[in-house]
Amino acid sequence: MKRGLIKQKKAQVWSFDLIVASIIFLSVILFFYLLTINLQTDTFSEQKKLQREANALADNLLSSGTPQNWNETNVVKIGIADDGKLNKTKLLAFKNLAESDYTRTKSLLGISDNYYINFTQPINANGFSIDTIGSVPSAEQNYSNLAVATRAVAVDGKIVILKVNVWS
Repeated sequence: MKRGLIKQKKAQVWSFDLIVASIIFLSVILFFYLLTINLQTDTFSEQKKLQREANALADNLLSSGTPQNWNETNVVKIGIADDGKLNKTKLLAFKNLAESDYTRTKSLLGISDNYYINFTQPINANGFSIDTIGSVPSAEQNYSNLAVATRAVAVDGKIVILKVNVWS
């Protein structure tokens, strides 16, 4: 008779162990699930921020800038278009600024991340052919987030596509 009671108690202890182990296992699964959701939310937020920056940068570039007839020394806000048409003098000044002081241009453009701008066709500005401006992402560079904004601009009576890339 004693043997039956002992077996019954062992079975009850085993059931209790199974319940505790299941609770621990489910807690670990829940923890990793919540961690994964949080990481995805952070990545999504960063992507949205970059997309806003890319769109704002593209819109700002197609303005006249501040002051309206700015040059490399008095520029407050970079803009390369006047009345919807590309201003080649401003484009060349922007290209020169980006090559000489990339960090300053980021500040003048109102962005904190890296940018790279290219045109579908090279633009002849005062004898210089311009098709890209900014920091070219290298093949080895592992940039996790990238946002692109495209705009159309008139150049010499033709439509050229301006492509703005912003990445972190």
